[in-house]
Amino acid sequence: AGPDDTVWIAERAGTVRVLDDSGLGEPVLDISDETTTDGERGLLGVAFDKTFTHFYISYTDLEGTSMIDEFAVEGGQLQPETRRTVLTQTQPYANHNGGDIKFGPDGYLYIAFGDGGSGGDPHG
Repeated sequence: AGPDDTVWIAERAGTVRVLDDSGLGEPVLDISDETTTDGERGLLGVAFDKTFTHFYISYTDLEGTSMIDEFAVEGGQLQPETRRTVLTQTQPYANHNGGDIKFGPDGYLYIAFGDGGSGGDPHG
């Protein structure tokens, strides 16, 4: 859920759209030229802080690194120019990278990166 009873939808190909009473809108964010959907990669998670003033995305960049970026939100609108990377995690393979992000009741952002071990665990 997002501000003002909206639903913000992450699409794996790299866009975020807002669903409200008028329907599904055009993308409010498009990072499709910055992510890859090879394997289990892509835009994998989104989360708002409890005050809806910051929006976080979890995605895989073109080199296969897991990225967590933050944006300011003002008046229910994403502010793309405020984007900053808050965390990166190198991933050795294209799958088992996780990507879900959620805020806990304690106000902390929790990030699931997976084991990065690929199918069949090639390193045991």
